[in-house]
Amino acid sequence: MTTGERIREKRIESGMSMDELAERMGYRSRTSIYKIEHNITDLPLSKVAEFAKILNTTSAYLMGWKDEEPKPKYDPLEVKLIDPREKKLHENYTVLTEENRNTLFSYSTFLRSQQVLQAPAPDANLKAAHYREDIEVTDEMKKHDDDIMNDDDF
Repeated sequence: MTTGERIREKRIESGMSMDELAERMGYRSRTSIYKIEHNITDLPLSKVAEFAKILNTTSAYLMGWKDEEPKPKYDPLEVKLIDPREKKLHENYTVLTEENRNTLFSYSTFLRSQQVLQAPAPDANLKAAHYREDIEVTDEMKKHDDDIMNDDDF
């Protein structure tokens, strides 16, 4: 497998388009990525480390010096995240441009604020407005309150 093929493999594995990778690498268009992946043009050695960082791998793997990609000794995502969707969110985040990371952060903050506004407190025990705990509420009092609530002219 060539360096270009390994770059393509890692790009696809990370869910990144050629356009996204080109933008993150500082290329003008996807054409440069296409040419590198299909071995039409040589990849400057100075760019290998940058590709490795963006594609979450090592330069040695991309260059073919190591046949198997080494697994990290400690992966905090494996230890701390319970839901596989959390891991996928993190993987997606790592390949976003800085602008898209900021957009994602703003949107997630907005969603969280909406959720807080919509969700009742877990121990909330909602009661009717006429319900009182400090006095004994009689049936007559409840009827009076209901009559007021049902009066369209009130």
